[in-house]
Amino acid sequence: GNIDLKTLSPTYAYGFPLLILFALVNMSWMFGYPGQPHILTRYMAIRDEKKLWNSTLIGMTWVIISLWGAVLTGVIGLATFKQLPDPEKVMPMLALSILPEWGAGVVIAAITAAIMSTADSQLLVATSALTEDVYHKLINPKAGHKKLVFLSRISVFLLSVIALLLALQGGVIYFLAAFAWGGLAAAFGPLIILSLWWKKTTKQGAVAGMLTGAFTVIIWDRCGVAACMPKELMIPGMIPAFFISLSVIILVSLLSQPKKKPLKYNLQVCVN
Repeated sequence: GNIDLKTLSPTYAYGFPLLILFALVNMSWMFGYPGQPHILTRYMAIRDEKKLWNSTLIGMTWVIISLWGAVLTGVIGLATFKQLPDPEKVMPMLALSILPEWGAGVVIAAITAAIMSTADSQLLVATSALTEDVYHKLINPKAGHKKLVFLSRISVFLLSVIALLLALQGGVIYFLAAFAWGGLAAAFGPLIILSLWWKKTTKQGAVAGMLTGAFTVIIWDRCGVAACMPKELMIPGMIPAFFISLSVIILVSLLSQPKKKPLKYNLQVCVN
């Protein structure tokens, strides 16, 4: 069918120079991967570090296939339906229009399973952070196993209720996901990278970087900064927030380096 080319590529709407900006903006999603706790735990749980290369290869292959599949699904759906009231329903609608009912059911079930897998991983990581990293280590180091298990269950319930309330408010799923992804990317991504590759990272720098990254995303995406840009070329908050957080960690870490203690030499005078 006939498709408005402007809906497929920003080149036709804004020209080639801004196509480069469009590509860079979409590539910025890569900054989010180091900051995803449910992804990092997979690397932390690996039994043999020699298998990291295999996991990297498998992960990158899957990401390339899935992201290209998402783009192609949108393009094919645009050509198939022309006008769709809710573009976020394009995948199930496309499955129902192309596949038999049982095949569409399998595809939709696979999507639901992937969503549930990610959601429960994030719930478990958040629960572990609250009970172990905050309560057990900072508030009550002597807490017993039963109490920690009880608090973990309460945390899962409360976090699930909060997530449900946020979901019931509605909104475009893409922008909600981008906001959450950007917050994790800016708060934890630079810190993880510098902690692994820069030995001068300090506790003060880590805290300052996390807070700066998170608040920059909130200010950028929720206080009207991003609204001043064209929708097709909107720069996500994760891009400036990531580099601002990175800079803050480096600066604060350099200013808070522990003072080196002077070496003391014990001189022994041997008298013969």
